[in-house]
Amino acid sequence: MWNIWSLRNESKHKEVEFKASTIICETLIYLQNLYRCGVMKPEHAQGDLFTVNSLNIPLQPRTQLQKAITVHWRKLQEGWYKLNIDGASKGNPGISGAGGTLRNHLGRVMFAFLEPLRTNTNTQA
Repeated sequence: MWNIWSLRNESKHKEVEFKASTIICETLIYLQNLYRCGVMKPEHAQGDLFTVNSLNIPLQPRTQLQKAITVHWRKLQEGWYKLNIDGASKGNPGISGAGGTLRNHLGRVMFAFLEPLRTNTNTQA
């Protein structure tokens, strides 16, 4: 219901085309994410396995997540530089940008940049 209401509002107020395929796709992504985060479990699909399988929702038990580790900057050998870059988009696709820093062996920023990009997906940014 939320996806129908949301797309209807976008259609009315932002002149976005109202397509059934968009509602189906958004709903499918929502259901898959419910399964991935553990809200929807295999036992919830009992009695309607055909629908769940056709939606590409995996029913095998979730694997244990790995623990997060803290990553620290390591001092480089003298004369070496380290370039860190990243990109992001607001929406997927959406307004996006990229940036980075170049640091010397002491960790001092030697150069930094940022660049607005056209509308992209988060992977492209």
